[in-house]
Amino acid sequence: LPEDETVLERAFVNTEAAPMDTVSQVIARARAESDVPYSNVMVYHDAQAQVWKVEFWVSYGKAYTESVYLDADGTTIMVTYRGPLDI
Repeated sequence: LPEDETVLERAFVNTEAAPMDTVSQVIARARAESDVPYSNVMVYHDAQAQVWKVEFWVSYGKAYTESVYLDADGTTIMVTYRGPLDI
């Protein structure tokens, strides 16, 4: 992880498998883990590792990002937080 990124230590919401057939379902699943009132979202998928990364971020005032990592079954692997950053 980058120096300014922190792994959040908290209980996960997505602890059981759930089907994710569309990117919208991936975002909804990740959203359950995020408390960021985001203005932007970006989705990444590593097909080989079978991991999704969904970034929620705010890009006004103090910028910050929360990233939710999900496995292929929709179970949360990790949540990271970065910010606030002055922009």
